Amino acid sequence: MKKGFTLVELLAVIVIIGVITLVAVPNIVKTNKQSVDKQYNDFKQTVINATETYVEIHEELKIKALATDGITIEVKSLINEGFLNKSLEHPIDKKQIGDASANYKVNVKAEGQGSVVTKITYTFKES
Repeated sequence: MKKGFTLVELLAVIVIIGVITLVAVPNIVKTNKQSVDKQYNDFKQTVINATETYVEIHEELKIKALATDGITIEVKSLINEGFLNKSLEHPIDKKQIGDASANYKVNVKAEGQGSVVTKITYTFKES
């Protein structure tokens, strides 16, 4: 008598592996996308937090943002003044934030009356 598997047994194993793959791959892709989305949101929040600190230190920027329709702060300014590390990497395009080709900005809009700022909104922009 020969030892080994029959063709039917081998086909059954291949079908089972195929079914497991059909179930597992979409879940892996979904989890990976969720991970990248979270990394991107964390990246944006890091830049916004650095901008908030920058604006707090440069008090005149609040008044300028209030007097105009808002101001734009380039991330390069945050890097040059030490608020961000230039090696911070964008999670999607993998560019370091300090690369010459990276063009990230934060729009700062202030609300209030007179010279009293009551609310500041920060919006991350890529271009």
